Amino acid sequence: MIQDKKMLNTQQKKYLNANFSKIAYNVSLKAYSRFRIGGSAEGIIFPKNIQELKILLPWLTHESIPWLVIGSGSNILFDDSGFCGIIINLTHFSGMQSQGNIIEADAGISLKRLCLHAIRNNLGGMNFALGIPGTLGGAVRMNAGAGGGQIADVIQSILCMTPDGRIYQIKKEAMIIGYRNITWCEIANDAIVIGASISLYPDNKHAIRQDARQKMIYRKTTQPIGCACAGSFFKNPSKSLSAGYLIEQAGLKGYQIGDAVVSHRHANFIINKGHARSKDIIHLMHDIQEKVMMKFHIQLQPEVKIIHV
Repeated sequence: MIQDKKMLNTQQKKYLNANFSKIAYNVSLKAYSRFRIGGSAEGIIFPKNIQELKILLPWLTHESIPWLVIGSGSNILFDDSGFCGIIINLTHFSGMQSQGNIIEADAGISLKRLCLHAIRNNLGGMNFALGIPGTLGGAVRMNAGAGGGQIADVIQSILCMTPDGRIYQIKKEAMIIGYRNITWCEIANDAIVIGASISLYPDNKHAIRQDARQKMIYRKTTQPIGCACAGSFFKNPSKSLSAGYLIEQAGLKGYQIGDAVVSHRHANFIINKGHARSKDIIHLMHDIQEKVMMKFHIQLQPEVKIIHV
């Protein structure tokens, strides 16, 4: 949620310091974005549990302080000018409980940790998420997926919190599930995901490990690994037509503006080679959209969320 700009005053900082154990001010957002791009945020807070969130969200709302919830910084592009408000980072809010084939997990848990837990306990259904960067909360919001699977396939229910601190459980049947998107009608759109219940299934130990190895080998050979990149940049126009194919056919592999470049390995990945700015990424995005439109008459839509000041 992003509201009008307002600088933090002394009293507001005093309140935050008194109520939250992990908080920092004037923080570079480069350290919290997989693109390694972004200016400074006025403050960043790492809530450790639901109780801290129930204090924080209503207070920020009452004080009209802009705020934004993030996880590990994948699938996001911060502006070069930074963010005039509070960043709420949920990566310390990462508990998990498992009973049988059901996993109850907090929004800040990484998809990698969830996948490894499933594999170690011989549970099938999560392997599609192997190699997807990010946390459970972000994965739910955008219905993250790969290889024919998506997070909506394994969700039973979610917990979300509205800005006034109220908590709701949303059953799967009440969700509107779309491509790279999950919404729910009866709760305000500005509610944040704070956890989810995931239902998997017992699987053969050797089969699940073999499938995991194959998926990771495929990712490593077809996608850029270990670089400053937010993940897939554009949504696929359809199940049978990928954004990467269209971008490659438009001759854009290796296309570069500043230090922002279309990956040679996979055309739907934009990489920061070292000193790219948000304006370079956005310029490159617009050029890709224009060239694909000219060649195929298809308008590519970004999957990465662009956060303006």
